[in-house]
Amino acid sequence: MPDEKPLVSVVVPVYNQEQYLDRSIPALLNQELEDIQIVAVDDGSTDDSPEILEKYSDLDPRVTVVHKGNGGLVSATITGIESACGDFIAFVDPDDTVGYDYLSTLIAAMDNGVDVVSAGYFYSEGQVLTAFPLRNQTTYQDEKLDFLRKYYIISPDSAGMSDLCAIPRWNKLYRKECVERILPRFRRCTDITLGEDSIFTYLCLSAAKSVRCLDLVNSYYYTVGNAHHSMMSNSSADSHVAQAKKAFVRLRDFLREDGMPESSAYALLYREIQSLLIRLCDDEVKTFYSAYKKVRKDRDYVQALSLMNKLSSTSKDRLRIGVERYSLRGKLYRYIYGGGKQQLRSCARSCKDILQFFKDCRSSGLARAKKRQWFRKTRNNAFTDLNQQLPKLEHQIHPMLQKYRGQTTNIVSETIPQKVFVLWWDGFENAPEIVKSCRKSLQTGFPNVKIIELTKNNFRDFTDIDERIIDGLSNEKISMQTFSDILRFNVLKNNGGAWVDATLFFAEPSNLLSNLAQKPFESLAFSTSNKFLQYKGEYCNWSGFFISSRKNSVLTQAMDYVFQSYYLKYGGYPIYFFIDALFMLCKLEGIDNSAISKIQNVPGNMFELVSLLNLKGHEEYLRRKPAVPQKLYWGYQSNESCADSTYRMIVEGN
Repeated sequence: MPDEKPLVSVVVPVYNQEQYLDRSIPALLNQELEDIQIVAVDDGSTDDSPEILEKYSDLDPRVTVVHKGNGGLVSATITGIESACGDFIAFVDPDDTVGYDYLSTLIAAMDNGVDVVSAGYFYSEGQVLTAFPLRNQTTYQDEKLDFLRKYYIISPDSAGMSDLCAIPRWNKLYRKECVERILPRFRRCTDITLGEDSIFTYLCLSAAKSVRCLDLVNSYYYTVGNAHHSMMSNSSADSHVAQAKKAFVRLRDFLREDGMPESSAYALLYREIQSLLIRLCDDEVKTFYSAYKKVRKDRDYVQALSLMNKLSSTSKDRLRIGVERYSLRGKLYRYIYGGGKQQLRSCARSCKDILQFFKDCRSSGLARAKKRQWFRKTRNNAFTDLNQQLPKLEHQIHPMLQKYRGQTTNIVSETIPQKVFVLWWDGFENAPEIVKSCRKSLQTGFPNVKIIELTKNNFRDFTDIDERIIDGLSNEKISMQTFSDILRFNVLKNNGGAWVDATLFFAEPSNLLSNLAQKPFESLAFSTSNKFLQYKGEYCNWSGFFISSRKNSVLTQAMDYVFQSYYLKYGGYPIYFFIDALFMLCKLEGIDNSAISKIQNVPGNMFELVSLLNLKGHEEYLRRKPAVPQKLYWGYQSNESCADSTYRMIVEGN
């Protein structure tokens, strides 16, 4: 630790999380706010976490590593607080990550007299990124602060989770003196293993004199864990309930000591038990019924259900809580929260599909209606089909790749054309406004580069696609989505340059073309790319809607050849994500000197902006300017009631 006192100390409690540290620690070291201390608390890890932490400590004096015996999250958090040297304290979980402006956004709102600053954050679950904004931009003091203390877990106007300041400790920045004031009480919680954040947040709110909440979504990316996929025995379910009860009692004690209503403690108990039961619904049926029978007899849980019922303000809330209160044996509960939920969604999707089928029959005839229905089915089952059919596709495609094995693009002789291709079949003058905005942003992404708009009227000028494949599109044997996949590789094979989807938005210049200086092909892997597809030890590290290639590169030749040959041999494409299956197989085969394995990896998420579009816009989003191009949706409808939405600020104002 440098001699000068840091402004902010970031506490990172670590226990056996070696696989995340090379992502989360660098994200903290790359903060825009450089005047920080990173307090990494190794809580008795038995993997390589201690060595990884020491590596970063050797590389950067701002990293302080504290080793201790395993004592749990609360114990590690207390140790981190005691080791913090900064005027302010923040927390980051090692399996999460943060953007470069995470701390600077919080510290900018920390005025004199403010003890806690809280902001929104992102849920990251697989490929899905969801924004969680706070309700209001306001400062809580006096009576308003009492209101916040009462409704920080449960919403004041529904039975849902509160969005006033949020429960987690990691979406906030704390004045150190405030945190130090709660340590004596928090030390009474070292035996707590569930609901720690709910208790910690209450204690800080109880000690604070002023709390500022920001309605922007800060660049904290909370990674939803895989606990709901793991097997759980009766004993572990019983342990979960016992720990939930322990957290409930401890929080209730604190509330009683402060003369506060006990509703937050009951809300905590309800949330923890509900999370357990929902987790058990589908996979651990016997354990579910055993746990359900026990909690139904627990007076505190029954009282928690009664409280949630009183807070229900919508018919949806009342129905949900009614099921939980009156499903005596748990069958209806399990149906609603388990497979029944999926069945209801599937039924709704089927009804919608039937209506669309009859509509297509009237407009285009029975034969075309059947083809469109099949396309919708492959789109709905896209991820399942990709994983299930990859082995069969590998068997079919392996011989087709034979002619390209061992070939390498001569990057000296092949030039890098300064052109970008973008497709809108009916012409950009007829495109939705969001597509026009994305098209305009290409001038930012590729300054001084020729942008070529492809349409149904001119695509033949740049391609040599077999006419039988074009006929397949006309006859609806090939979907427009798959045809655009065919088109991009044929265009790049014949012309070179870059291909970007028409729904990509650029906030700053892209290196997609310049990176071809030392390679034949380029794309982009971002923070969640590897979660999209994994097969035979390899993982997805490409974005099919954002690619560039030298003219006649071996990889684009191979992709183009297989796309066309497969259709001509088999008469169609069996899955929606055929392009990704083919990318994976080319990667496994090492085509073009393993060009796919050398694709750039960039921090950030391509789906961040789309999750913010309907929310209130903030200058921080403009300043953030994601280096990763943002994938939007052509059918997006803007929120007309929000005149200062992110959509209007970023997209219309690009």
